[in-house]
Amino acid sequence: MSQEVFRHPVLLREFKETDLEQVFNLASTVFDEQYRPETFLHFHNAWPQGQLVVQSPEGRILGFIFGVMAENGQCRIMLVAVTPMMRGLGIGVRLIRDFETRAAVGGSKRICLELRYSKTRLLEFYRRLGFLVEGVLPLYYSDGEDGILMSKPIQWNI
Repeated sequence: MSQEVFRHPVLLREFKETDLEQVFNLASTVFDEQYRPETFLHFHNAWPQGQLVVQSPEGRILGFIFGVMAENGQCRIMLVAVTPMMRGLGIGVRLIRDFETRAAVGGSKRICLELRYSKTRLLEFYRRLGFLVEGVLPLYYSDGEDGILMSKPIQWNI
């Protein structure tokens, strides 16, 4: 699926292993936690449909979402990132919406995610998309910061 960003088409598609270097570099610049490249491949191997990227016409990865499908009927968003200069243009919303659709098709009834307590702007972003706060996760991150658990029921609209 493509969409327009600044009148230039971008492509939303499933992650491929050839995207790993760009995805890893983006993750390294935007996240407080550091991840190994193998982490992305692990998610990809577990549920390829839940790993999406947004790519520019030149082939640059502008954003991504990585998630897992649990056996209990819920999905978990593990990582979402949009390159800072492209934020506010709908890329994150598109990634979340497409992930929701894939989760519903996969039989999931609920999506959950965690975020840092200090990320108030991100908290509001997820609230606008229908996620609700379920609770605080004390000392959740490696630096001791608390996390916030959020979830959303998946509503399949035909």
